[in-house]
Amino acid sequence: MRENTLCPACNCHMSAITEREVEIDCCYLCHGIWLDPGELSALFEAHDAEPSPEALADAAASFFFESVSRDDLLCPCCMEELVDTPFGEGHISVCLTCGGMFIESATLDLILPDAESILSKIRNENSRQRGLGSALVCALAGMVSPS
Repeated sequence: MRENTLCPACNCHMSAITEREVEIDCCYLCHGIWLDPGELSALFEAHDAEPSPEALADAAASFFFESVSRDDLLCPCCMEELVDTPFGEGHISVCLTCGGMFIESATLDLILPDAESILSKIRNENSRQRGLGSALVCALAGMVSPS
């Protein structure tokens, strides 16, 4: 993962989680994920699964007929505009320059094998980070004396 990777959807800092030895950049605010080129294939291989032909056909049709370039969605790797495609209840956004893709949380279960495992890791890490943030706020509040 690159240092200071920003989520294309909400511009929050993304963090890495590991799913079956594949490092995935994820956003703890919107629960979307960024996949570098080859990571989607690696996830399918790690789960000994293949994408369904229906999902592939739907994705191809959406990309061909409904995709639009969006200047408000930038690739976190090369800062180029992403091409956004509606898919299921959410969107898939692809960088045509570097080949990375952003998958909204509403679309994860339609594309990824064992998406619930990935979402669970994102939620667990989100809770942990909130706990660390609360501890930091409490520690800082203890250092400030009341006037």
